[in-house]
Amino acid sequence: MAQILPPSALAAPAWQAGDVVLGARLEEVVGQGSAATVWRARSADGDLVAVKLFDTTKCNVGLTLPAYRRGVQVMNRLTALSDRLPPTVARLRCVSLNLLGFVTDLAAEGSAVSLPARAWPPERSVAFFRKLCGAVAAAHDEGVLHRCIKPSNILLDAALDPVLTDFDTADLPALAAGSADACGYRPYAAPEELAGGGTQSPTADIYALGRLLEFLLLGRDPDAGAQPGAELEAQGGVPEGLVRIARKCTMPAPEERYQWVGDLLEDLDGHESAEFVGLGRDEAPAPVPYGVSALAPRTPWLGRLRRAVRRSAPPPLAAAPGPSTTSPPRSGRRRLWPRRLWPRRAPASVAAAGAALLVGSVLAAALAPRPSEALLDALRLVTALGAAGVSLLMSPLRVAPRASRVLAAAACALLVYLADFPELAAPPASRAPVERGSGAP
Repeated sequence: MAQILPPSALAAPAWQAGDVVLGARLEEVVGQGSAATVWRARSADGDLVAVKLFDTTKCNVGLTLPAYRRGVQVMNRLTALSDRLPPTVARLRCVSLNLLGFVTDLAAEGSAVSLPARAWPPERSVAFFRKLCGAVAAAHDEGVLHRCIKPSNILLDAALDPVLTDFDTADLPALAAGSADACGYRPYAAPEELAGGGTQSPTADIYALGRLLEFLLLGRDPDAGAQPGAELEAQGGVPEGLVRIARKCTMPAPEERYQWVGDLLEDLDGHESAEFVGLGRDEAPAPVPYGVSALAPRTPWLGRLRRAVRRSAPPPLAAAPGPSTTSPPRSGRRRLWPRRLWPRRAPASVAAAGAALLVGSVLAAALAPRPSEALLDALRLVTALGAAGVSLLMSPLRVAPRASRVLAAAACALLVYLADFPELAAPPASRAPVERGSGAP
């Protein structure tokens, strides 16, 4: 079962080897980040796993508790979509209910930070980079930007393939303002992200991928101030096609980069034909015909920290092997109508219909030569219903809770019913009293 990590325990963490956290027994610290500690642990099934625990005593301005929780929410959401994602995207085995810790598979070979020591040839680096691009493209297909791609956030499995983790866990503008290297993100993060002007565009991750390609080919972190492709050219021995691809990825302006990871992968497959891929040193980038690319706005958990913090419960925990981390299904209560039965455009449609009823009933009373009392009563009801519908267009009510909207609509209907607009609109002759018993002159 999911475990709630008490804030007091994480405010002054005292985890020791042998403690059981989130169903796993801690064995040894294998990683220490800016505000989190990674433990090697063993699950109840005997599997070696990694347990990452947030440490609020090391939380600085750029890596706050809400930002960390936001990243855990994103990873948990991606885990729920694991059937559509490649194995190069990290899965969570278990998440604490307060999003202060999670369990993943243990990275057998550490992280990509250790790759320069392996001195891979360019083609081996390209194969690794291609799989990393596939992981980023799969996340983009689900509407998720990473924003925090750097070597330490790329784990290595037993086959030395990449496993992308730690999605969107840092506030890059705050990190950039607080330290010279932005906690290791400055050489890899897009300039607009560091400056706080980023959008929901894949070009931010594409910039970071270009920097990762330079890291793999240079064998070190690229210089944050270097011109696109300049370091690879100076080093020599790097295929020209890869230099051109890295240059196009890392152009300062988002509109000058690849707009989609698929375009980058297409050039990567043909990098041996250098003149047809990427961007040359003296070439002007082609203009973007329809503006800078952007992901579909279907990921409300990104950039919506207020909603994430206000929630008393986390998002549904993803299914994973081992002991279940989810609550048992509710019984005895079923939704009787679909959630989309009341689409976003429905209030405007109802208000338009109400206006039509309101105007139509008043016109009917005005045009009838001698309306009966029964007709006037019916028109009063129709007018009241129309007023209730029109009330949905009132600005304060459009964002009010549903119960408040219903009460306001009922109040409007009652006021209009009492105002008796059909009676007021009826011809004067129809409202004049008729003398009973009077005969013809």
